[in-house]
Amino acid sequence: MAGEPRKLALVTGAARGLGRHLCLRLAAAGYDILINYLSSEAAAAKLAAGLGELGAAAWTQRADVSREDQVAALFAAADGTGRELALVINNVGIYNPIALREIDSGQWQRTIATNLNGAFHVCRQALGRLRAGGQIINIGVAGNQLNQAEGSATDYYISKAALLQLTRALAAEYAPDGVRLNMVSPGQLANSIGELGGAPGRVPLGRDGSFEDVWQAIDYLLGADYVTGANIEVAGGYRL
Repeated sequence: MAGEPRKLALVTGAARGLGRHLCLRLAAAGYDILINYLSSEAAAAKLAAGLGELGAAAWTQRADVSREDQVAALFAAADGTGRELALVINNVGIYNPIALREIDSGQWQRTIATNLNGAFHVCRQALGRLRAGGQIINIGVAGNQLNQAEGSATDYYISKAALLQLTRALAAEYAPDGVRLNMVSPGQLANSIGELGGAPGRVPLGRDGSFEDVWQAIDYLLGADYVTGANIEVAGGYRL
């Protein structure tokens, strides 16, 4: 109804890249946005200003998602917006490709702490707030069901494989409450970290993906009321 506040979307790792694109598209779709960032304060502020020009209210909140206390503060900021939390997108992730034989325990712990434990902290806070119809979308990686890291980034792939299982477990647990959890798993994206290499010849559809391709999958899930526990690979057929 006219005059009712817009619903809130919280996006982690939102100041740059894919997260930034998703914020812009969500604002155009009618959401107000809480922008989470870790080190990109200026970029987050610039994005918030841009979202305001699109007619969306926007807030920024620094938080290291690997820190449970900082995630709690992030969601306290969401509570303070006066908006109903309707959508959470777990976008933040660490990717630093090193062969498993060379990886040190510090990198292993950082990757798991951010990509898996961080998502768990975010999901737990979100699931205490989302009402029926709310949704969490976790960002994975194409092939995250496989133990296939092509000689590097094993920590990254393992963290994303575990995130997929977490998504499915929580989807089953919270389905009776009307809250849906799904995953969108991009392949190699132009203008991104290029985690799958940036070699379009390896992709059956013959091109890199785009941020907009990822948005199209998310846009589908936003309206797909009978879909939960799904993993949509946005990869042009890569790894088929």
